[in-house]
Amino acid sequence: MTGCRFVHDHQAEHAVSDLCRVIDLPRSTYYAWLNYQPSQRERGDNVLLSEIKDIHTLSRHTYGAPQVLGQLRHRGHRVGRHRVARIMDRCANSPKSQLRTIIFEYVEVFYNRERHQAIPGHLTPAEYYATAKVA
Repeated sequence: MTGCRFVHDHQAEHAVSDLCRVIDLPRSTYYAWLNYQPSQRERGDNVLLSEIKDIHTLSRHTYGAPQVLGQLRHRGHRVGRHRVARIMDRCANSPKSQLRTIIFEYVEVFYNRERHQAIPGHLTPAEYYATAKVA
């Protein structure tokens, strides 16, 4: 959470209550963030994530969730297929999520002509083609 990180970084210069009031962040949110401890499931997911990344790399990024699940079970992990799929989707290691990203970027760039650009001065594709034809 960026607001909490901001308060944490500047608490030496200003009071936490003042910083929270300025950025409209409840103090309880900051203190909950400060005292956060990962749950058992989250710690287990992080262990599985490192194993999944290893398996995915060894397969040259071709294995999907079913194949990764088989390899995890072969290595002695007791895990379900939905958990493996969730972890892979979260870290975007699955070929399906990579394909989804590629397709989304293609559609955004070439078909969504009314898209407003995030950086001032950049043209939408329609504006670019309009100026290119005039020039």
